[in-house]
Amino acid sequence: MSRVRIALGLVTLGLIFGPQGATAQDSGTIAEIQASIAQKGMASVIVEMDMARHEGALGIERSTAAGVTDTPESLTAKIERNRAAVANAARAMRTELSQANITMELEYENLPMFVTTVDAAKLERLMAIKNVKAIYLNKALARRQFNSSLLLLEKVAIPISSASDKNETVAADAATERATRSAATTAAAGDTPEKALLSSSVTYINANKAWDRGFKGKDQSIAILDDGIDRNHDMFVGKIVAEACYSTKVNSDDQPLCPGGTTSSTSVGAASNCSAGPEVCSHGSHVAGIAAGNDIIGQITLRGVAFEANLIPIQVFTIVKNQVDCKNETPCMLAYSSATLSALNFAISQAVPQKLAAVSISLGGDPVSGACDTDVRKTAIDSLRNIGVLTVIAAGNDGNLNKITPPACVSSALAVSSIIITVPDREANQATNVALLAPGVLINSANRGNEYVKRSGTSMAAPHAAGAIAILKSAKPAASAGEIENALKTGGIPTTLPEWTWNTPRIDLNKSLDLLGAPGTVFGVAVPGVFGSKNPTGTSFLRFFDIDSSAGTMTVQIYDDTTGVKVGTWTKQIRGFSSPQFTMATIEQESVPPISPAASNSQFYTLFVDAPYVGFVQHVLWNPQTGLLSNVSGCDNGLSGQGRYAGNVHTSLIGGYTSFLLVHNTGNTDARPSFDVRDSRDGAQIGAFATSGNIKAHTSALVKVSDVLQTLGKQPDSGQFHLNLIMNTIGFSGFIQHWVQNDAQGIVTSITAKCDI
Repeated sequence: MSRVRIALGLVTLGLIFGPQGATAQDSGTIAEIQASIAQKGMASVIVEMDMARHEGALGIERSTAAGVTDTPESLTAKIERNRAAVANAARAMRTELSQANITMELEYENLPMFVTTVDAAKLERLMAIKNVKAIYLNKALARRQFNSSLLLLEKVAIPISSASDKNETVAADAATERATRSAATTAAAGDTPEKALLSSSVTYINANKAWDRGFKGKDQSIAILDDGIDRNHDMFVGKIVAEACYSTKVNSDDQPLCPGGTTSSTSVGAASNCSAGPEVCSHGSHVAGIAAGNDIIGQITLRGVAFEANLIPIQVFTIVKNQVDCKNETPCMLAYSSATLSALNFAISQAVPQKLAAVSISLGGDPVSGACDTDVRKTAIDSLRNIGVLTVIAAGNDGNLNKITPPACVSSALAVSSIIITVPDREANQATNVALLAPGVLINSANRGNEYVKRSGTSMAAPHAAGAIAILKSAKPAASAGEIENALKTGGIPTTLPEWTWNTPRIDLNKSLDLLGAPGTVFGVAVPGVFGSKNPTGTSFLRFFDIDSSAGTMTVQIYDDTTGVKVGTWTKQIRGFSSPQFTMATIEQESVPPISPAASNSQFYTLFVDAPYVGFVQHVLWNPQTGLLSNVSGCDNGLSGQGRYAGNVHTSLIGGYTSFLLVHNTGNTDARPSFDVRDSRDGAQIGAFATSGNIKAHTSALVKVSDVLQTLGKQPDSGQFHLNLIMNTIGFSGFIQHWVQNDAQGIVTSITAKCDI
């Protein structure tokens, strides 16, 4: 059996008419449509209706300004007004079409467009209709996604798959080539391409810091327009809230990829017809995993950028066998413009009920310079933007300078290009109209068959941006598309190459959250378990290191772990290259307002440290009675296993060394965490337990580990010295540290940090 090949596609440029119809025709585009008619005797075209006289049309009421917000009710009304306007325009258009013996074969309830088939005579009649704004050839685009690399990782024993794109190579070869080719740029970044896996790439955009602050994309959705998704993959369990398939059949031998061989479906499993072809669900699963995957049940624990967001996968490809369309590489998988429009139309319908934050697209035509606002998808992208949904599109992988692929060049979309760690990828398209840079080299994410795979390309960068948008929307749901775009661009790190005359912002989610000003946000790195100055068993010292050359003013928000109330704010200027040390007593005294701690050994604080400089904070504990000093530092981004795991915690059989869990709630609401308890010797499950009550938002609590077995009604057997505890993150956002107290000397030590393998 021949393997499906991915053929290159060309972008369709719209034929734009003026008030007098065809008098302002683009002869080049007309020639393209006429060429299709000459070859096939017909041409499938998309017609856009003129909506200038129809109130409420989304595409012509585009708003990009910051501060423009909508409630769900007003968004629903806006969408309904647009549908009414589209219906009125279509009603008037049918009258004119009937006189020309032209029928609407496919309509879009949210878009002022329809699909029809024309021969030479019908094309001439269609061009003469006054209210036709534009005509586009219903052309197909290919996936221009990969620069290199494909390597399966073993969730179960699975052999290496063959490369699925003529632009791909096996990852081992790609890594060697890319490391050699990019030696200068990767050296400057202080890293290597092989390390740009999903577990690392999320940190390159500071997604982990957004997680620390409690923002993980919860209650938001991301639409993935691609070749479908393996809904049974561990990364997508419980995440698919809607799905669709639109697989246009233009040529008689085209093979639709929707379930049952149909051309459209919105039923359960519509985007997961993975057995329809050897490529189906492969690329789409990978993209979806980067944006919002969350595998916490398989052998590999891996999370995407907005791992608490939901997914709306939409399959838009067709297997095409026409030699011309496939450029003599038949069969090929292509996405017709009409299918992409159907997907965007569906996304508009899902925007309110599923709280859609972003649409991710990884299709591309031949690179062009500047904006391509005559693209057939422009009106749909504008419409989504006008209801608060941003469309992110891969810029392409042709290595062009000052050219990117349509539809990424649509001015109202966000074109995303690729970086290697932190340095722009020269094999990706880079231009002044690229909106954002994100990781895109050797990213490890989902593949069909519950596998994992490394892929490279701007298709991998775009879902990083889509996930970033979902996180920002989860932090401030009422934010407009303009506000989100501004936060991403302004908060991004200006990035350039010697041959560039411009900078492109590299995503920094932590800074973007600051600029967005999310209500209820607690900014900064959480430092839990800080002793109050009146605690007789230890004195907390905080050390703040500014590793920048310039000084910066640090802000520390102080929360009482007993009440969950913010009790003060402390600011201090830290000089470049300095690391001053302060006691908690000093911080209490200089706080605004000043803090009067309780005279109790149960007084604890959580500090949130936010600084404009690059550096770190260290929490050390001094026992004045024994003269012992210990490091009890620990925050989520410095812990192993995403802060969910505590290994080798002591049972009561280890006398004199009491074990505690320090549990921090990073969420904005009080919540009660639960834990899976396992035997450290063999991993056998012992049971599960939950804390006795809720942990207040932005605070920490201590759990005595020796009480865990007793709570489960068990006692450790003669060799059961250690337990492994795994925190359940469903319903609770936070992290855990493992503290051990030397009972004889009265010193506490954090032994949480591990070396990841």
